[in-house]
Amino acid sequence: LVVMIKKFFSKEELIKKFTIERINNASGIFDFDKLLWVNGMHIRALSTDDYINRVKPFMEKVGLNFDEDKFRIVTKDIQKRTKVLSDVPERVDFLFKNEITRDIPSMFKKGIDKEKAILVLDTAKTFFENEENFSLENSKKLEEDIYAKFHELGFHMGGSFGVLRIAVTGKAVTPPLIDSIIALGKKETIKRIEDAKREVNQYSRC
Repeated sequence: LVVMIKKFFSKEELIKKFTIERINNASGIFDFDKLLWVNGMHIRALSTDDYINRVKPFMEKVGLNFDEDKFRIVTKDIQKRTKVLSDVPERVDFLFKNEITRDIPSMFKKGIDKEKAILVLDTAKTFFENEENFSLENSKKLEEDIYAKFHELGFHMGGSFGVLRIAVTGKAVTPPLIDSIIALGKKETIKRIEDAKREVNQYSRC
């Protein structure tokens, strides 16, 4: 016999089920982790438009020039990972900044050294220069095609995508890489790859 215990209730359900007779004198327990879980469940239940409207003030509060069209491209992934709305700006701030700070040392993992990182960036730049379809509908094909280019060079996905991710976002952890690139657009993506290559060339610890 399997008994399903419901942990997530709407306000209306709680009101309906509440009775004064079921209150006991045991000490209350405040479980912060459970609170975050419940809050995350409520956030995931929001419509996309409602979620974006709730996120926008947090973006503006930290001074980001919020672009709803860009954000909408990565919303699906971000929303399902959000526990509190105040955490969202830090995860996607690279989309709304003219200049980003790159964690260059984090590029040099999984067999990637300075020479290989530059080769990855040159390959990515050429690939995106020749790509015209920067749409979410084309994201899967973009990912497969650029990985095929990296595979020809003998690089696995983790190392090569790690270099590209830091180049265009500045971070080691972001929303899906190709979705982020689509949100940034072709011109900005190429510019950031060029900027990253200069920074890698100047880096002296690898």
